[in-house]
Amino acid sequence: MQIGAGMIAALIGANGAGKSTFLRTISGLLKPASGEIIYNENNVLKFEAHRIVRIGIVLVPEGRRIFSGLTVYENLLMGGYTRIRDRIKISESIEKVLELFPVIRERLKQKGGTLSGGEQQMLAIGRALISEPTLLLLDEPSLGLAPIAVDLVFDKIEQINQNGTTVLLVEQNARRALEVASAGYILRNGEIVLHGASGDLITNPIVVKSYLGG
Repeated sequence: MQIGAGMIAALIGANGAGKSTFLRTISGLLKPASGEIIYNENNVLKFEAHRIVRIGIVLVPEGRRIFSGLTVYENLLMGGYTRIRDRIKISESIEKVLELFPVIRERLKQKGGTLSGGEQQMLAIGRALISEPTLLLLDEPSLGLAPIAVDLVFDKIEQINQNGTTVLLVEQNARRALEVASAGYILRNGEIVLHGASGDLITNPIVVKSYLGG
């Protein structure tokens, strides 16, 4: 897989294909037996997970994984743990997130666990953005959300990308993922079996039959 700076790439596949494992490996939470992951000329396999965050790769995990007992504001602060000595930068990043997600601004004093599913997903993405990633890894951001919340989350993903952040998107909603991405990759049993421009994949008969419900 090759992802160019400034693009959205979609990784799709059936349950158990290895999509989440792929993202966890890029972010340093799992170590592969072999191979390389090169990012800005760095082989990130040599780095621990916290250092990978520092060089600009940040994962929003499946299921959101917010801290339900902390307030929304405290959750956002946790996103800046690698920059903890630079309080001014963290405050500036939080303000950017609140501009992107105005609904979060209205919930700053609420416990994270009291938010709706869509609000929790926005909080999880916002928390990741506090460290100002250059590559944002999104694992199933539409999982369990109502259709209106899915629309909002995908709109925000496009906006994040337009602001200069490269995005690698893992999604069960293959059609929606390919609609926002410029390139797509099909993962089957841990192996990339097909890739290309998203516009080509969304009309590919194999992809339509296997992943798009056609």
